[in-house]
Amino acid sequence: MGHINETLKGAFLRCNYAIHWFSSYVKVSEKAKEVAFVSFQHKKNAA
Repeated sequence: MGHINETLKGAFLRCNYAIHWFSSYVKVSEKAKEVAFVSFQHKKNAA
């Protein structure tokens, strides 16, 4: 029985890690889009 519990725990930890990684990635890409948009606006205004 203990073996199944270990497997589930491992899968759960991997899932948690994936979710954590994904949410960090989303935050970073949102920030990057924001920055790109702002610099694009500046370029457009300067032109």
